[in-house]
Amino acid sequence: MKILSKDDNFKEIINNDLVLVDFFANWCGPCKMLGPVLEELSGEMADSVEFIKIDIDENMELAQEYNI
Repeated sequence: MKILSKDDNFKEIINNDLVLVDFFANWCGPCKMLGPVLEELSGEMADSVEFIKIDIDENMELAQEYNI
């Protein structure tokens, strides 16, 4: 699972065929619980789905743009 940084072009990446985006925060309890599940799915479905993680604390502008 790829973690995007501020320098990555988010809009270009989400225009791919099938992408799951996980907006997360390191301090978020539900995010910590969901993380291992998404990691497992990303391994199982790597051929058909691109899994992306975005840390909202490091990418506040992007999180605000998408009302996260």
